[in-house]
Amino acid sequence: MKITHLILGLLVGAGSLIGIGFLTGCNSGRTPTPESADKLAEFHEFYFEKQNEKLNPNALALYVDYSNCIAMGQHSRFFQAFEPSLTASAKQYFAVKGKNIEPHAADSTYALLRTIDNVPFADLKTAAERIANGNTEGVLLTDGEYYEPTVTKGNDNNPYLAEAFKTWLKKGHDIFIFVEPYEELVGARSVQKKRFYFLFTDQRLPDNIYNRVK
Repeated sequence: MKITHLILGLLVGAGSLIGIGFLTGCNSGRTPTPESADKLAEFHEFYFEKQNEKLNPNALALYVDYSNCIAMGQHSRFFQAFEPSLTASAKQYFAVKGKNIEPHAADSTYALLRTIDNVPFADLKTAAERIANGNTEGVLLTDGEYYEPTVTKGNDNNPYLAEAFKTWLKKGHDIFIFVEPYEELVGARSVQKKRFYFLFTDQRLPDNIYNRVK
């Protein structure tokens, strides 16, 4: 049985990183134990049956949060080092603009990443869920700030990516998260923020995106 991995920066508030951990799906101690041996088949089916699902190779879907954070990434040495692997791997490109997630030609990824304009809010939850419910690798580039056009605006205490993570990991796949600190000018003051690179992948997949960028 494959051990599911997750290198995860826990998110609380507007993209704040509060911890990094390494989790294993089978031996974390959080999975309940069946009461008797005759329940083992049902237990395995419920918790681990989907762990043999395989991803389609060479079909990575890139989701880009159209925000100042990603637009400013062009000046980041880390982003610049990361970008060639994304450009070479992306076979699908989606622009996350407010409540809209727009498809674009993946062969224009390099140019698209250089023409990003800030959109006031981003439906990151739907973007992550689309990756998690798919059968290809996916990457989400974002500042982690999930906003909705409502009175409350932000989702400061909402673990909005939790369901997408669980869906993906229960299939036996892997998630890696790179976190890059940066400064952004908000009004007249400089604010410390973080740029997130969420990699939905599977280490069993030859030439997977994590192996390309690590």
